[in-house]
Amino acid sequence: MKRMEGTTVWQDFRLNYFGISDRGQVRTLNEDDFLIMPEYHLFCVADGMGGHAAGDVASRLSLEGIGDYFAFRHHPEEIPRPALLPDDLVNTPLLEGAVHYANLRVNQAAGNKTMGSTLVAAFAVEQAIQVIHVGDSRAYLWRDRKLQQITEDHSLVYELYRQGQISKEDMRTHPQRNVITQALGPQTRIAPTILRFSPLRDDLLLLCSDGLTTMLEDSELSSIVSTHPTVHDIGSTLVEQANMAGGKDNITVVLIHIE
Repeated sequence: MKRMEGTTVWQDFRLNYFGISDRGQVRTLNEDDFLIMPEYHLFCVADGMGGHAAGDVASRLSLEGIGDYFAFRHHPEEIPRPALLPDDLVNTPLLEGAVHYANLRVNQAAGNKTMGSTLVAAFAVEQAIQVIHVGDSRAYLWRDRKLQQITEDHSLVYELYRQGQISKEDMRTHPQRNVITQALGPQTRIAPTILRFSPLRDDLLLLCSDGLTTMLEDSELSSIVSTHPTVHDIGSTLVEQANMAGGKDNITVVLIHIE
């Protein structure tokens, strides 16, 4: 199990963060991973696909690519330019450029293998929190004692839900629930979804892989968030409860509390 927690200062806020990644009860390998770079106010969750010796590599390469890109862009005079970084991504907005670069890293490594990774990331910059995602890893915002899913899955079942063909409850048990429509790696070009919001004091941002959301309903997530006082307690309880519900997939959670 991987864990990381701490506090970083951003603008007039203090960001308390906690990350945890657990193999779950069924899988023999953890293909999930997370990246927290407090010095850049960057938080990421990745869920690899492709089976043994592929999914875990894809998630790791995705996050390494993002980390390398951020470090280079912040310290171009000190850190060598990352391999494979094309000229058109050198001056792209930071978060977007990092995700496109991560996609190239995974795509190059894949060769003829089937491998890829979802990604959801949050970046505190200027006066806003930017959120970007590819695939079905999600971001939720807890505000005014209400939990709202702020990303829309790039998946077949989510598209069916948007079209009104199935209910949100049906998404968790649909036979094609694992079919995603976009990921890092399979294609050289991706179209990540990017959103931003102005943070309020006491907001809580939850980033997670689908190993959490296929085990627990949104109402259960909300109940856990509302009854536990710290990001450590919330994150640990979310993973514990997902495992108690079956733990059929890897479970990864990153929480950021804005104080």
